[in-house]
Amino acid sequence: MNISLSQLLNVFIREESVLHALWSCEAICSVWGTCFTSLPSEFSRVSSFKDLLELVFCSSLNSEVFAMVCWNLWNRRNKMRVEEVVWPLNKIAGVARRQLQEFQLVRCCPSKKVCAQRPRWKPPDSGFVKANFDGAIFEDLSAAGIGVAVRNEHGEVVATLAEKIPIPNSIFTLETLAARRAVLFVQELGLRNVVFEGDSESSIQAISNRLLSHSSCGHIIHDILLFASSFLSFSFSHVCRQGNALADALAKRARLSCPLLVWKNSIPPDLNNCYLSDFPLFN
Repeated sequence: MNISLSQLLNVFIREESVLHALWSCEAICSVWGTCFTSLPSEFSRVSSFKDLLELVFCSSLNSEVFAMVCWNLWNRRNKMRVEEVVWPLNKIAGVARRQLQEFQLVRCCPSKKVCAQRPRWKPPDSGFVKANFDGAIFEDLSAAGIGVAVRNEHGEVVATLAEKIPIPNSIFTLETLAARRAVLFVQELGLRNVVFEGDSESSIQAISNRLLSHSSCGHIIHDILLFASSFLSFSFSHVCRQGNALADALAKRARLSCPLLVWKNSIPPDLNNCYLSDFPLFN
């Protein structure tokens, strides 16, 4: 078969449509086949993305899953254009479902009143320690950071940790991994009465409600509850981001870890101001 130069140029010069990029391209057919095992015949005859949307909303298909997959496909294309790491196509459907589940979990959380004053870190009750934890994403490194700060009833530092890990598939997963690392860290320190505190409300709620069936983090939550059962007393509570500043700073500092740094009875010198900001006397 002979193809003329003008025909070949037309293939490369012609602007790609949204419909082709997100639906009719052969390369992504497997993605939609994974999401929807059967599609009405009229879906193969649509001529525009607008028509496709109308069909989706008028059919029995899950429009939320459809929208999340579309977003992931479009985001994947944009990342490929700037040579960033992307999910392989055979993972897109699973990633989209997990993201939708996490969004729905957050949306179901009751809204809380915003504090009028800057919320500060509060020490635990006598005989307890408090372990604050947080996560940070380093997209340029395809990595993430976990920070944990353990303090006693007087606000004195028992130990701190900054660890760099491979980038997880979502922020929710990262925050849940940070919670598990905090539990293990306190266990390694030999402490028995502890309050765990993080600023991801959805993660704290999933742990507190023992959501072992969660599609992406159920096994992590299982680990957390299993490890925590060795303590005499433990609890998980949510705190505003401002009250979790030291753990947040440690998570961001994990960029410099190779992959783990631990400070016993101290913090990194460059985080002194962050630590002191938790005490009104120094503000």
